Amino acid sequence: MIPILDLVLVTMLLLGFSLAYSAPPSLTALVNQLVLMVGLLFSPILYPPSRLPEWIVSIYNYLPFVPAGNLVRNSLFQGQSVNIVDLGLLLFWSLLALSASLYQLERRD
Repeated sequence: MIPILDLVLVTMLLLGFSLAYSAPPSLTALVNQLVLMVGLLFSPILYPPSRLPEWIVSIYNYLPFVPAGNLVRNSLFQGQSVNIVDLGLLLFWSLLALSASLYQLERRD
């Protein structure tokens, strides 16, 4: 259970770092608000996916927020086994964000 939380935490931190390193502060604040409003408020995390159009649900299933929510919900609260697809997607996003962060840090030097 705890490694799942660690992976979710590291992935979200890396996504934030990659955004902060690649954009100026004013744009970072704007994108942060857009992610919070569009990415999380309208995602099938807070309410059932049946209330959203199917094409939006299929897009959100490949973004990091829904797999992270599924992993936390299934492993901590429902006691179910870990979904390998969600775990793979979260690992993919963490590696992508790590490489983007490292690239931006190299460019700054």
